[in-house]
Amino acid sequence: MDIGGEDEAKRLLGVTDRRGLSRKKFLQFVAMMPDMDKETRIKLIEQLPEVMRFAAEAVAGMTKVHDATLVANEQSQARVQQTWDEIRATISAQLDRDDLDPTGRVALVDRLILTGERQAAADARNKTYLDRWDSKRTFGILAAAVVLTTLAASGKTALQNGSLLRR
Repeated sequence: MDIGGEDEAKRLLGVTDRRGLSRKKFLQFVAMMPDMDKETRIKLIEQLPEVMRFAAEAVAGMTKVHDATLVANEQSQARVQQTWDEIRATISAQLDRDDLDPTGRVALVDRLILTGERQAAADARNKTYLDRWDSKRTFGILAAAVVLTTLAASGKTALQNGSLLRR
């Protein structure tokens, strides 16, 4: 599909002006560039500093959210660790009782082992979560870098061709 002008591009994206571009709409806009006529692309390239600022802000926003998520996760994991420690301390205290029969002692030791297994499983799930979260952040930053590189290369080509200088 050929996009004939800036107004048509905005209509297809469902925005009234470039400032209304969300991150998702921005990526759609960049994906639409090959279908745009030369003049529409040039208008976008003329906006390159604004677009690059938008992409940089998007990366900074992703980084801020990622960092906040890591801090919250670390605090949550510390609370979980403390809870597991308290459970094991309570079970261990029961093991010190003089009136505990061998069957009860075995049951308490089994519970200690079970708490360790459950904590290890929870830790593995958390590591999987962190790995996925980090992958999403890395993908977002790489996507922004590709967009910036593409736009910068398009701008450089337009400047070299002199098309930005002619109007």
